Amino acid sequence: MKKNDTFILDNGLRIVMCLDTTKKFGYAELITKFGSRTEGYIKDGNEHIITPGVAHMLEHVIIDDSPYGNAFDYLKKKYLQFNGMTSPNTTSFYIGDILDMPTSLRELINIVNNPKFTKESIKVSVKPIIEEIRKSNDNRFKNINDALKDALYVNLHKKESLGTEEDVLSITYEELRECHDIFYNPKNQVLALSGNFDIEEIKKLILEEYAKLKRHDISYELIKVVEPVQVNKPRLEIKDAENEEITMIDFKMSLDNFTNYEKVKLSFYIAYFFHHNFKDGSKIYNYMVDNKYSVYSIESSYHLEEDLAYISFSCFTNHVDEFSKEVLKIVKDLPYDEEEFDIWKKETIIQLILRSEHPNKELGPFVDNVLTYDYDKVDTIEDVNSCNIDEYKEFMGRLDFSNYTIVNRRMP
Repeated sequence: MKKNDTFILDNGLRIVMCLDTTKKFGYAELITKFGSRTEGYIKDGNEHIITPGVAHMLEHVIIDDSPYGNAFDYLKKKYLQFNGMTSPNTTSFYIGDILDMPTSLRELINIVNNPKFTKESIKVSVKPIIEEIRKSNDNRFKNINDALKDALYVNLHKKESLGTEEDVLSITYEELRECHDIFYNPKNQVLALSGNFDIEEIKKLILEEYAKLKRHDISYELIKVVEPVQVNKPRLEIKDAENEEITMIDFKMSLDNFTNYEKVKLSFYIAYFFHHNFKDGSKIYNYMVDNKYSVYSIESSYHLEEDLAYISFSCFTNHVDEFSKEVLKIVKDLPYDEEEFDIWKKETIIQLILRSEHPNKELGPFVDNVLTYDYDKVDTIEDVNSCNIDEYKEFMGRLDFSNYTIVNRRMP
């Protein structure tokens, strides 16, 4: 039996599942809506600004000081995959290769929600975090990415996601514990499950395990960072004698005129837009190569943050004006090819079919629909089949490409 579903338990925990009783292995991921970009909160009338790096450090101390000791070591001995990840909006922990879902799920819930870190033990986590910060600072793309954040964002991303070394050294036990008490509760979490399990048994187990934790809701209000649709700087150049010359053009726009489902549908159309206009062999690619402006592929990406959408293009080139001019022409004309569009639809449907054969591969996009688009359904073949050129032109035509920044890194 196969079943995709999402629902909320009595304790407020949202379940997103891709059930497939034909499989032997399972996967579980517990996601807390607390990440590196969480600015702060108001509790008892007092405003608390969170020290940069707290969400990431909390991920570390949860793993280092679980009820079973170091969670990596404990689960490795059981031949299970395990890891934690901190993103701008969430912190997640997963267990893979699960044969005994009830046991692994019970352990995952307790690892994440019942850490045993102390004032002394958190000191052990500081060194690897500082090493991670130093490696991040040595990344050859850090200066161009920092420049892009400065140019693109007015209020967001003004703090280092990992924090600075000084930030990490200043984080206290009390701040870590309070952030865990506030944010790590079932109403602020999503549990993603895939593979073979008995859903009724799992529901009962989840409610029992959370009840044992005896967690209490803490009344708080998030401090929301409002980001305007305008870019911070329309043009920014940095000089770097050590690393490759690169040009980025990033568009920032509102999607207020799209419903949640239309935003999901738009992601398909943008995928085709990238495929047709920016792949190797596309018109702009050939233009850059034929004129010896670049010999590299053009990178494109799309993501949402809060109520705004970001569409990005980058190329290893110092021919800023030539690359930017071609990109701006494409976003103005929105070129397409009907025959290629039909081929792209068929290829996308094949990908969905293949994805559906592997619950883990289907689960990730399903969770993304829930968290990113507030859309509680998995992508279907019918969704792709309903895509058509007229709707493509109408959806893409709704996007406002007039607000953008051009950032480049060049030799001195």
